[in-house]
Amino acid sequence: MLRQMKESDIDSIVNLENNTLGETLGHDMLHDILNNPIMKAYCYEDNNVLGYISVSFDGNILEILNFCVDINYQNKKIGKKLLNYAIINNYKLGCKSVILEVRKDNLRAIHLYESFGFKNIYVRKNYYKDLVDALVYELKLNDYNLAIDKEINIHCRIEKNNDFIKYNDDIQFDKYYHNFYKINNLDCIDKIIEDNKNNKFLCIEYDKPIDKKGFDEIDDNIDMAAMISAIDINDNKKGKLDIVTEENIELAYSLIYNDSLEFGADYSKKDSERIINDIKNSNSKAFVISVNNELIGFINTYVSNDICYLDHFFILEKYQKMGYGKSLFNYVINYYKNNNVNMAVLTADNEDTPKEMYSKWGFIEINRSFFSRRGN
Repeated sequence: MLRQMKESDIDSIVNLENNTLGETLGHDMLHDILNNPIMKAYCYEDNNVLGYISVSFDGNILEILNFCVDINYQNKKIGKKLLNYAIINNYKLGCKSVILEVRKDNLRAIHLYESFGFKNIYVRKNYYKDLVDALVYELKLNDYNLAIDKEINIHCRIEKNNDFIKYNDDIQFDKYYHNFYKINNLDCIDKIIEDNKNNKFLCIEYDKPIDKKGFDEIDDNIDMAAMISAIDINDNKKGKLDIVTEENIELAYSLIYNDSLEFGADYSKKDSERIINDIKNSNSKAFVISVNNELIGFINTYVSNDICYLDHFFILEKYQKMGYGKSLFNYVINYYKNNNVNMAVLTADNEDTPKEMYSKWGFIEINRSFFSRRGN
């Protein structure tokens, strides 16, 4: 279990540091971390504290201070999970970059940091007591919204106002997440409701529930993120995995169309065409899984800078809970891991089972939005 450090952990962490690093911050410094508003520490616990990482965060830059894993539990991905947990939990608070120092001869740690996308920016000569150089590494973090918004920006007209941003899709006017208001405060909501009183529906995104009469449904959505190198999926590699190309794009179209039919034939046709056009125009890249030459699952992806947004992920119902989803998801993650993408982002329903699955794989909640819908 990953969690923040508690005072009762201090003795265990002192022993852990001494046994793995040969030195410790000490009881007083660890107590100070608990009482210092810009410092934090996180633990990996499985009956005992098996790993720990301490950081400082000034609202912009996250600095990794001490980081160690019990020598008897190394090479079990605990270090990746701890580093991911520290980065993402501060990323959602506005972290723009991460810095750290590592011994030049600590090749295992250097490999870990570089797998996360850290770059060596400086060398501190003879920095440690035994005169070994320190390598200073930095990881720059981009805004995850750029990846999520890439798909929306392709298909929507966007009107910006001081109180809200209005999105409209002239082709799929019945697609909720292409036709909505993103509001900054509740002061403007009465006017928005009045302006849309004759519309089929009204969809509003806000970071808190909206208590207004006439709203018949609230979707509680969660944006989740993970550093790609830390995503841990126990995969048995089922099915045949492919990237969508000209050779299988028509089959992919049929798969998407049939999956969306529950929303009506017109909606399904437009939605399928939208996704296929994005693939054809290189706005997105899609992946499929097949069994006995039948396509059974699909993921579409949008990349901005070094962040990948995973969208429209599904497995046909009769093949669910059989490991095919894991295989497809893992295939996509490994593809982007090998193509210098550092972070994966997705949106999940807070009430959905997949949210728990994503959490087990290493994804952490970074934002929650409430889409409130109103019908006629």
